[in-house]
Parts: sequence; structure tokens; C-alpha cells
Amino acid sequence: MSDTKYTWIQTHIDIVNYLSAMKDNQKELIELLKSVGIRGFNDKDETGKALELEEIDPFTFFCYIYKYGDAKRLEFLQEIAKKISASIPTDTDGVPSAQAQKVWLFPYKEERKNNEIERLWTFFKKAIADEITDEDFKDLLSINSIGLTKLTEALFYINPTKYLPINGPTKPYIENDLGINVKFKTYSEYKSILKHIKQKKSDPFYKISFDSRLLNKEKGGNKIWLYAPGEKASLWDEFYEKGIMGLGWDYLGDLNEYQSKREIADRLNELEKSTGSKMNSANANYDFKNTVSVGDVIIAKKGRSEYLGYGIVSSDYFYDDTRESYRKCRKVKWKKRGVWDGLDHKIVVKTLTDVTKYPDYIQFLKNLIGITEVKEPILSLGTDSQQTLMKPHPLNVIFYGPPGTGKTYTTLIRAAEIVTGYQVNDYKMALKIFNENIDDRIEFITFHQNYSYEDFIQGLRPDTENDNQLTFERKDGVFKRLADRALKNLNDSEKPIVSKKSFEEVWNQFIDPLIEGEVEEIEVKMKKVSFFITSISNKSIDFRKTSGATAHTLSIGTLKKMYDAESVLEIQGLSSYYAPLLEELLLRGKDTTGKKEQIQLKNYVIVIDEINRANISRVFGELITLIEPDKRSGGEIPLSSTLPSGDKFSVPSNLYIIGTMNTADKSIALLDIALRRRFEFESMYPKYEIPGHEIYDTDILLKINEQIIKSKGHDFQIGHAYFMGENKDLVSRINNKIIPLLLEYYMNDEKEVKSILTNAGLELVKDIWPLKIREKSDQSI
Repeated sequence: MSDTKYTWIQTHIDIVNYLSAMKDNQKELIELLKSVGIRGFNDKDETGKALELEEIDPFTFFCYIYKYGDAKRLEFLQEIAKKISASIPTDTDGVPSAQAQKVWLFPYKEERKNNEIERLWTFFKKAIADEITDEDFKDLLSINSIGLTKLTEALFYINPTKYLPINGPTKPYIENDLGINVKFKTYSEYKSILKHIKQKKSDPFYKISFDSRLLNKEKGGNKIWLYAPGEKASLWDEFYEKGIMGLGWDYLGDLNEYQSKREIADRLNELEKSTGSKMNSANANYDFKNTVSVGDVIIAKKGRSEYLGYGIVSSDYFYDDTRESYRKCRKVKWKKRGVWDGLDHKIVVKTLTDVTKYPDYIQFLKNLIGITEVKEPILSLGTDSQQTLMKPHPLNVIFYGPPGTGKTYTTLIRAAEIVTGYQVNDYKMALKIFNENIDDRIEFITFHQNYSYEDFIQGLRPDTENDNQLTFERKDGVFKRLADRALKNLNDSEKPIVSKKSFEEVWNQFIDPLIEGEVEEIEVKMKKVSFFITSISNKSIDFRKTSGATAHTLSIGTLKKMYDAESVLEIQGLSSYYAPLLEELLLRGKDTTGKKEQIQLKNYVIVIDEINRANISRVFGELITLIEPDKRSGGEIPLSSTLPSGDKFSVPSNLYIIGTMNTADKSIALLDIALRRRFEFESMYPKYEIPGHEIYDTDILLKINEQIIKSKGHDFQIGHAYFMGENKDLVSRINNKIIPLLLEYYMNDEKEVKSILTNAGLELVKDIWPLKIREKSDQSI
């Protein structure tokens, strides 16, 4: 767990410990929620009369916090943590939101007849002690207001390392990416799903929850803000020319010093010697730093009647102490400048206002100013104030060299440049871009001796989940999945298409009532009759005809292909059943206005680490020809291949392949000659000076490498990365990293390794194994 991500987990652990002793103090729990600003505690008695809620369970306690948006729920969680002396979180990444209209896990008092809240407390205690049974699970589900989704989210709140919510964001990921059926009714079946996920994915459940939420976030979901560039827009010209936006309240200083809106408001009262709420000012400052995001649209305004232009946020918050005023800044790619009369729309007076939730007003602004949709955020990619377009990179490249020479570092930079189209000068930014695009536009794999064509392109995989019968399912490999995504984007970018939601989103919305048990069947109307979907697996749809016959199935994979192609494939005898189902899904998924959008062409990257460790000819197969630039889809001589399954396959020209090769592991000469001809090779050998970076003890590194070159050659040198980073202690680095590597190179030849170290001016401890150098003043920084 990183220092800045998933900090809420410890907070939840502390809150659970606190709640464990609060069963007899439920009014105190409600007052705690109220004290931080949470609202909505109206109960109803037997006559329907409103009254204050007086009892609550631990799961509902968490739901009250998470019924709010990202910024507000973090603020509430921080305030609660302070009041009970819990760990203070800095994020809520991966925590699912509770439905604002269905916060409680129990009904109104007028309907509470069977000790519902008492049963929830009992279930809470059993969950903590890991004593839940199928009967306990069934009992909770019998309470009005609790469904499978809500119950798994509740369990996740109290133990995010053990439980995973099976909800809207995670279902498509679990089914489509992991190939696991998410249908369950009992606790045992739920635990079985979690076990299968652990077998296929090493990530903790809280990371899976966060990643799923990102994957399922709607595209084009950036916010739109109204913004005043200084009093009476006095700084508009300066901000436009410099490509920034700034915020006043300079006496507050750097906003990084504040953790919550309340802290900002209290400081404003202290500085201004006032006693007001200051929440409007606090909101503006908090939102400017924490809520505004890269890719958001900023509309500059003047007074209450004029709009001045718009731009796209292109950096995170930063504090510029070189400015005389308005030091709180973000970079903005300003797109248009002018003066537009607000007509009858009176503009709000606040400095910064989120107007995303007002679609009619947004449409008015788009029409008035001529704002175009921005599908891809414009990223701040380095320390320079100006962004530079990416220089052309080869489609197929291999970085090769000894260990520690920066191959992985360079790979991340290169991948970030490819997906953004800009030069990236900052490694942290590159890593952020890489992580944001992994499993979407970037795939990372490591070759090994047993890696196969079936893993890479396509093959059959055993499946025993269907009635415990061994069957074989065709599965696309990582490269084919990425190539298919890239090819679809390439084709879609060549002509405007009607806006359409993803198949996974539409399909899950369609079947959700059946999965959640709200209905027993889903009716699909045909021309004259109907058929009824009775159950869903991760691969097929079971249905019955009106006549009552039930032994019929449809393929979800086939339906997805039809949805993507927007046409019915010729499936003998079943086309009449696919057609109305496809029509229903397209009706739900496509923009009903028929409005067309121009899809932006994107670049995709697959990174193959240790590319020389696999049997290249076997892994690549016929792909070896298709990856040539001129043979790709969109190239001068586009070629396609028919896979053993009968699928047509081609490699698109917007897909880049990056390989890395450790030359100390296997000589470059042993690489398949066909592969060498189709890749460009970029060497990476030790450096002794890198502008902007410090390399320690370069004289010692150079002497060690000179000796290695004499006896082993250039490919076995020690990389400069071993002499960089936070550890500046030479003795520690030599003893713990360099000596073990040298002993591996020289097959534990003590004499050879001693010679290399002493020639580099290092003094060894006598009569000790493994070898170690002495603590010595001239051997330390």
C-alpha cells in the first residue's frame, strides 16, 4: 500500500474497532454523524409520522458517509476520524458509493417488526469474527432494503482486505476480464467467487474495487466549471497568455497545508477576524486544489453577464511563490477567447462553480461559445511550461542492455509519450499515465520459457465451472485483445459514429433485475410472441420459449460481437432470437437523438518484458509478418491472417510493441533472426552522468565496469541505477547488491570477484563469505 493511496483502510479498521463497543450507544453514533455535517435522519412511526432516527447499525453508519461525492465523503471521514482518534485518511479510492435514497440497511420504524437492527449488529459481530454462515447471509437478505449488492458493499466497508463488493463497477471486470461468473445467492457461493478472483488476480480486493471503478467510469465525464479570472476579470489577459488559471485569498498560502474545507474556513475566520461560515470561500479553495481535475472544462466569466472564453485543465494544482498574487495555480490549455453576452442567463457570482449537473445550461454554453467536446484530457507531462509534441517513435522497438541501465524507466516514459502524443520529461508523470492506462490502452506482460501462442494470441482453455463438466473455451490472448481494441478505435476514428455505451454497461443494466432477484424472468418481445430469459452465466443466456420449452441458450460473446457490429450474424436457427435482444440493447446503448461523434484516434502499447526469454517463433506464430509497419491495418500493404479458430486477425497501425531484454540473461545473438529484422534495437548501457540526476561514486562504478568488460564483455556491466536513489551508502550498496550480482556473473568465483573489487579501490573484509567490503571513510559518501 502506498503512502498516499488507500489510506482509508486503516481509518475503517479504527472505526470498526470503535463501532464494536457502541451497540448500546446507537444515539451517540447518530450524533457523531450529525456533528460532522451529515444529514438525513428522518424515521417514520406506525402512523407514518416523521420522527428522528434513534437506532442504527454499523453498516448503515458507513453508508451515511459514502452517500456523498468524493470530496465531501473524504471530508466527513476525516472529521469522524479526528473525533474518535482514528487514523486520518487522505483518500477514499476504491470505496463504493451508497445510494443516497437507500442509505439504510433496515426499513422505517413502522415496518421494523423482526429486530432488524439487532440482527444487523449480530451479523456485524460474526463478520468481524469470521463466523458468517449461509443461514446468517440468508437471514440478512430477508430484511427489506438489503440486496446482494448492498450486502457485499457493506461487508467491504468493514473489511476491504477480505471482501469485495459485487456491484455495477466490479461485475463487468470480474466476468469479462477474469472470466468468473458473478451469479450467487448464498454466502458460500459469494466466498467461492472471491476465491476464484484471488486465484486469477494477485491484487488486493480494495485495488480491484478502485480499478473497476476507473474502468467503468463513463468517458467524457469531465466536469465543467465557471471561473472568475481575478476581480472583474482583471487577470484574464495574463492568464490566457501564460496558459494558467490562478486563485486569490493569497493570505491563506499554499493549499497543500490544509486537509479539509473546515480547516480552510477556520483559517479564513482567523485571518479575517470574523465568525461567519466562510464556506463559499472555503469551497472555492478546496475545489480548486482537490476537485478540479485534468481534462475539466474551464469557462472564464466577467461579472454576471459576460463569458470570455474556455480552456481545458492540463495540470494538477501547484503553488507558484514567484508570483506577486494569485499564487495558487493550475495550467490550462485555453481554447477560445472573445466576449459573449450571457443573454437572459444571469451568471453566478462565485469565483469557481461546478455546473456539470445542469445539462440545459451546459448546452446553452456550448451553443453560445462554440465549445467542442473534449474526449481526451490534455495532460501536463513535464516540468516545462510548454508541451512539446512527441517525436515519432518506431512501432516495434526493443531496449537492450545490462541490468540497472534504465530499461524499465525508459519503457514507462516511451509508453506515456505514445498514449498521450507529447514528450514526457517527468518520470512520476509517466508512471501516473502508465498506471491510468494499464489494462486499457497499455498492456504489460513478462515472457518466460513456457509462454505460448495460446497465451499471446488465442487458444483453448479448460473450463469446469459449468455443472462441473470439463469443457474447453476459446480464449483470446493478451495481444489479440489489445489489438482488437486498437483496431476498433482505428476504424471508428475514420468516420463519425452514433454515440454508444459499452456492451458491458448496457448488458449489466439489462440483466441487473434478474441478477438481483427483482424479477424471475426477463421478457424479450419478438414480432408476434416473446421469449423469456431465465438465467445468465458468464458465457451464455438460458431462455424458454412461450410454448414452455426451456432447453435453449444464446452466446453472450456472440451477442457482444453483434452489438459492436450493430448487425445480426447468421446463426442457424437462432437469428430470430438474437435480433430482438440486439435491438433492445442498441436502443438502450445508442444516443436516441442520433447525434454522431468523431472518435479520436488513440495509440495503444504492449510492453513485453524479458522478450528474449520465450520461444519467439512459437509465441508470435504468423504474427511475425503482421507486425511489420507496412503489413499492418492502415499500412501500405495491409495483411490479415486467419487464426486456427477461423477468426480474421490483423495488427493495427496504432498499436506499438515495446520489448526489453537483459543482455546479461541471454545474448542478443540468440534472438530469432525474423524478430530482429522486424524490430528496432535501442542499446542501453551504463551512464556516468545524467543531467538532472545524481549518480554516486561514478569513479568506482567505472572501474568495476572496466574490469567486467575485460573478462565478460559489455553485456555484463553494472548499470548506473545501482548507484542512484535514496541509498547513498556505498558499503551497503556494494555488499547487498553489487557483490551478489558479480558472484552470479562469475559463478561464485571468489578470486575473480575479489580482483574486480580491489582494482576498483575497495577494501575487502578478510576471511569472510560471502564477500563484503569494509566500512572505510573513503568508501562512504
